[in-house]
Parts: sequence; structure tokens; C-alpha cells
Amino acid sequence: MRTPLIVKVPGVTKGLKSQSITEYIDIYPSLCELVNIKSPTHLEGESFIKLIKELKRNKDFTKSKYRDAIALIKGNMIYMEWADDEGKSYNRMLFDHSIYPMELDNLAEKSDYKEVVSSLSNDLHINGGKIF
Repeated sequence: MRTPLIVKVPGVTKGLKSQSITEYIDIYPSLCELVNIKSPTHLEGESFIKLIKELKRNKDFTKSKYRDAIALIKGNMIYMEWADDEGKSYNRMLFDHSIYPMELDNLAEKSDYKEVVSSLSNDLHINGGKIF
């Protein structure tokens, strides 16, 4: 779920690279900030211009939805929940890409990862926005 994003802003970008997280929904708010217009209130993305200027960003996650699954990607961890039409979760998966990049071992039900699952599930429900 990682894709490169290349941004060129004349007079601002200097060929630097960052491993920070951005999402495609962050592009529109960023363009609005660059041209000094107010972002529409219905946008869910966040401007990444601070990242371009200072190489810092507070956002440390991204989310994705496909059918009834929603995923939270935070660092090397990918946590997914499947939810019914009322938003009640009925399945979950957790993968640590630093250990299992091919996602062959679901860690969600392993006791060693109980606290990680609880924390990521909470983050998912807080940051899931309208898609959860």
C-alpha cells in the first residue's frame, strides 16, 4: 500500500526525500494551501506542506477502505477490520511488515500482540472518519 509521491514546488522543494506518510486525499488540501485558498470543509485529507517545508509531519498513519474492510497503516504495522453495515467488526488481521512483509502470518489473535491490536483498533476507530 506504499506508493511514491513526488512533489515539485518551485522555490520550496530542494530534492529532499522523506519516508513520512501521506495519502492521495492530502493532495487537494496541500494545493489549496500552496495557492492560499481555504480548503473546502468536506475534505478529509490534511495538507502536507509543513512536511515539504520542514521535513516534519504529525500524521503517522494512513487508512484505506475496500468493500467492508478498513485498514490502518502505522509504521510497519498494518491492521485491518471487517465491519458489517452497522459498523460492527466481525474479523481482524494484523501484519508486521518488518517481520513478515508477505503478510503470511496473521498476528491479530496471538497473545503477544493483544495490546498492539487494542491500540491499533482504537486508532482505527478514532481516525477512520466517515469510512468506518
